[in-house]
Amino acid sequence: MSNSDKPSPQERKTAFIKNLKYRTEIQDVVKVRGSEWKVNTNVGECTIYLHYYKWFREPEGPPGYFQGSWEKTKSANQPLYHVFLGPSDQSVRVVPNNVLMSPKFDLILDHAGGDKWRLNVNSSSNNTRLEDYTDLSLITRIEKPEVDYQNERGEELQNLAKDILDSETDDGT
Repeated sequence: MSNSDKPSPQERKTAFIKNLKYRTEIQDVVKVRGSEWKVNTNVGECTIYLHYYKWFREPEGPPGYFQGSWEKTKSANQPLYHVFLGPSDQSVRVVPNNVLMSPKFDLILDHAGGDKWRLNVNSSSNNTRLEDYTDLSLITRIEKPEVDYQNERGEELQNLAKDILDSETDDGT
């Protein structure tokens, strides 16, 4: 496939969303912003981020990266899945956010002090690990993430308030 034969990021993402909407387990797919989409399934709701690299899974492709933002990842509704797209329907990988952000994948900063991450698609470790995530049904099964960014800070504050109340009760005040 030559460079001119490859779909643009917008074309590829649109085709993926269109195909996703045809799955029987999917009730609705709604754009939130940019590459962030809310997916309603028979078992619940999740958020997906679409990442595109036109040479993903193409043997003649040059070195390249999928890109993302830690800030957007943390602010997204959970559960969150990253959908990595190449130019064809066979080049789709779905990785749960908690797995992508774990030491299993090698993410690098886009630049010193930046808030963007890159996933090198040509490194042998990342490429091999992505091959474990060919199952699109991860989106439709919706598993609870290990870290819930929305509630992480709230639980911390609740525990702090409980500790303060307990200490006031202990000393008789």
